[in-house]
Amino acid sequence: MAEAHTPTLEDLRDIPEPAWLWDAVRARIVWANAAGLGFFGCASLFDLVDRPFDFAEPGVERIASLARRLGRGQVERALLHFPSAGAGAPVPCRCMVHALSDGRPGILVVATVTAAARASEQKDDILSAFDLLPAAALLLARDGSIRHLNAAALLLLRADQRASLRELLNDAALADELLARTAAAGTVSQVQHMRARLGARDIRFTLRKLPAGGETGAFGLLLLEDITERRALERMLPEAAAPDKPADADPTPLKISEAEAFEKLGQVLNAEVHHLPRAVPDPEPPAPAETAPPQPV
Repeated sequence: MAEAHTPTLEDLRDIPEPAWLWDAVRARIVWANAAGLGFFGCASLFDLVDRPFDFAEPGVERIASLARRLGRGQVERALLHFPSAGAGAPVPCRCMVHALSDGRPGILVVATVTAAARASEQKDDILSAFDLLPAAALLLARDGSIRHLNAAALLLLRADQRASLRELLNDAALADELLARTAAAGTVSQVQHMRARLGARDIRFTLRKLPAGGETGAFGLLLLEDITERRALERMLPEAAAPDKPADADPTPLKISEAEAFEKLGQVLNAEVHHLPRAVPDPEPPAPAETAPPQPV
């Protein structure tokens, strides 16, 4: 997998993609361009050189593995994941051998996409997954405007309900109250009878505040669950059990056949009792005879 040109550090200094030179044996970065510094949140190369890494971190572990088997002139593409940098997904990179200042071999890592492009890809992936949710879901800004609706929400709501929470509820005061309660509590849920594309519906609102919500980004996630049919079914169900009878209520009278059977059974039992042999009690033992006390001599 040799390439015609192995870039120098000077070639990589001003490119928009992050680039790092790793000392794989010590799990340290010894050089980085400006984009590489920003990736790990460092203001200067000295900060990044002093930054410790754990050998168990997936990206560091992969770089150490490459250092053991890559030869000079070889280039390998790898997905490197650095959770310690806050990266939510692996970064596609080109990895190659490059000499360190003391002559030992290091690993030169060059990302193939910029941080902005990678963030945009991740955002697109998240929105694609969001659109596939079976439940109706919306992203709201802090002022109640709707930032995004998934496919299920588009099917549930009318065209004039898709701009803001106020228009969705057709009640500005209630919308402001829900936003304020969510900002204070984090999660708010209630059932609301409202209009929708299919007419009046019973909808359960669950509004959750997003951890990174702010004035410019998405503030909250609103889930809409149509419970109209379930509520109608609950109203149609009969009572689970009849009320208990009072304790002094008259017992259910026996039928004639049942009364005759009990009377015959009583007569048979009475006759059997009269024929049972009676046990003879044991005679009491005789009382001991009294003896006179001895007379003095």
